[in-house]
Amino acid sequence: MTVLAPGATRSGSLIIVPGDLWQYHEEGWRVVVTTNIGWDPESGRNNMGAGVALQASQRWPDLPLWYGVQCEMQRQAMPVIQHSARRLIFLPVKPLLDPLRPEISWDQEADLGLIKRGLRQVTGLALEEAGPRVALSFPGCGNGGLRENAVLPVMQETLSRAARAGRLQVVSFSKSVYSSRHG
Repeated sequence: MTVLAPGATRSGSLIIVPGDLWQYHEEGWRVVVTTNIGWDPESGRNNMGAGVALQASQRWPDLPLWYGVQCEMQRQAMPVIQHSARRLIFLPVKPLLDPLRPEISWDQEADLGLIKRGLRQVTGLALEEAGPRVALSFPGCGNGGLRENAVLPVMQETLSRAARAGRLQVVSFSKSVYSSRHG
């Protein structure tokens, strides 16, 4: 039986640890950035205004334009994509509802079906032995408006293989950690 770190909890084969996703990134892990499938028609930028997406865009100011261009090209079919040089995996959690107004994609609730589809892709990426391991928070539970207990069954169903293989870590977002590191 695995001994859990202080503050960690087990949910099926997932071990959930409190902490800071970016600490894992600093240790060489890939981090999952949850975001929307949208872009501003004038600037081409994705609205990365909250949560992990905001944190990533503050670290790398070119990301909103890079991801916005990807969203405009892929539209509703937007897959999970990697920014390999930055060790980031972009997981769309909010769909593109109105192709004529793609800039409002961020202003809606996250979609469990989109999250489930994306987490299957994340599992595939996590199981690639050549790539770094993957750390993620609860997708859709910040600005997406979903509750952790609604997303957890989807995470258990889709991420268990990668978690059992030691290739994936779920990190419970800690506001106190975020506040102390980012003012």
